[in-house]
Order: sequence, then C-alpha cells, then structure tokens
Amino acid sequence: MKKVWHISDQFIRELNNNRRAYLITAGIFLLGILAGSIIAASGNGNTELKEYFDHFLSGYPLQGAAHSEIFQLSLTNYLRMAVLLWCSGWFFFLLPLGAFQIGMKGFKTGFTISYLMQCYHLKGALLALLSVLPQNLILIPALCFYMVYQTKFAADRRHLRSLNNISPLKRQVYLHNLLMTGIFLALLLLCAFIESFIVPTLLQPVCGLFL
Repeated sequence: MKKVWHISDQFIRELNNNRRAYLITAGIFLLGILAGSIIAASGNGNTELKEYFDHFLSGYPLQGAAHSEIFQLSLTNYLRMAVLLWCSGWFFFLLPLGAFQIGMKGFKTGFTISYLMQCYHLKGALLALLSVLPQNLILIPALCFYMVYQTKFAADRRHLRSLNNISPLKRQVYLHNLLMTGIFLALLLLCAFIESFIVPTLLQPVCGLFL
C-alpha cells in the first residue's frame, strides 16, 4: 500500500513540476482532435470512405478478424511513431516532429469519431467508442508523458554538454531514458495487443447491428 501511495505522490509531483509542458502537449492533441472533427464534418460525406466502412461492417460479422495481421500492423504503426518521438529527444531540432506526431494522433482520433458519428449516428458513436477508446485509454497518456519526458531529456543533454566531470550524472540521465523508453515500448505492445485481440472481439456483435 505504501508503494502505491509513493508512486501516486511521484505522479502528482511530476504533473506539478511540468504542468506547462503537459498542458502544451495536451493542447496539441486537443487541437488535432478539433481539426480532425472539423475536416470530417465538412467533408460532405466521402462516398469511397463510406463504401469502405459499409463493406467492412457488413462482412466483418461473417469473416471475423485476422488477429495476428492486425497485431503486426498496429505494432508497426506504433513503433514508427515511437521512433520519431525517441529521435525528438536526442536531436533538439526534431522536437517539433514529436509534437507533430501528437497532433496527428489527435487528428486521426477526432476524424474517426466524428466521421463514424456523422455517418451512422448512435450506432456510429457506439462503434467509435469500442474501436477507438480501449487502446487509446493507454496510448494517449503514454504518448503525452513520453513526449514531455523526451523534451526534458533533450534539455538535460544540452545542459550536460556545458558541464565538466559529469560521468555519473550523464550515466544516470541515459539509463533513466533507457528505462522510460522501455516502459513506453511495453505500453505500445499492450496497446497493439488490445487493438488486435480485444477490440475485434468487442466489435463483432456491434457490427451485426449494421446488417
């Protein structure tokens, strides 16, 4: 129990110490959601995309999902995003690229939810809830926390270059970065598992409502 409280205290302290960075990161994500929602709402109904969703929803209850293929695709997409975020911490000038990844994730999320609700109304809202929410409950906080951490890491590396005799401190900074990156990758692996094995199971009975 004490360990849980200790972790909770560290989490709250981290949020308080880097409040501005987290607010900026969350703001970038929310702006992405807003932009995606506006684009979806002003699209006047993309017929090709609508036909794709109709075909998917009608065939999914019968054909099911290739879980391993979905897992490989999801993990590949997540790892591509992780590499860009990781690079943004090692090269200061790439930090905007990391922020762009956060914004694009928000854009895709906003577009998907808005488009499904626009096309299928209440059924679309249910479909969006089950297809988008489960993995993103973990993915979005993980992306925001890792982005803020990589920003701090970039600042620490710049500070370390101006100091002398900093071998122990340098080792500590790099080992901590390795640890945080490992935790982030483990969370991405969990998100890929949820998206490929849990979400399809949840979607199958819902897709039957569209037949």
